[in-house]
Amino acid sequence: MTVGDYTRALRGLEAGAEAVVEGPYGPFSYRSVPNPRQIWMAGGIGVTPFLSMARSLDDRDGPSVDFYYCVEREEEAHFVDELRAIASSREDFRVVLVPRDRHGFLTAERLAKEHGDLLSADVLICGPPAMIDNLRSQLRARGVSGERIHAEEFGFATLGRTSEVSA
Repeated sequence: MTVGDYTRALRGLEAGAEAVVEGPYGPFSYRSVPNPRQIWMAGGIGVTPFLSMARSLDDRDGPSVDFYYCVEREEEAHFVDELRAIASSREDFRVVLVPRDRHGFLTAERLAKEHGDLLSADVLICGPPAMIDNLRSQLRARGVSGERIHAEEFGFATLGRTSEVSA
């Protein structure tokens, strides 16, 4: 199933194509953010680190989380049933599905309306670079400190030689 730019690109690979898979690297985890109030935002395949984080929560540990899962269409929301099951077992974990075809893109304006404590929460974002850049800019414009915005960016790397410059 093709659900975004990255899975679409994978489908375009020829049989036998070489791939380098790396990671995970870095501290992108709710555990590296000491704030007990967090807003998580995933775009498409960006759900994967949040799924892992949600699975690691137990009944007594972890932050209070509002998790916004942004997808193109509702049927593309993989793992949403599992995330909702986790939410049903924790009072402080809420899942909000944001299908773009019905609700448009998630905005900082919407977050501010839904969270009176937006400026005191830490925000974790993982998704396409344009989503991260837009939300980061909107959040900063609303007064969210850059230190409270944490992003896990992903993208394709090119393999092989870059164009050579002749001397």
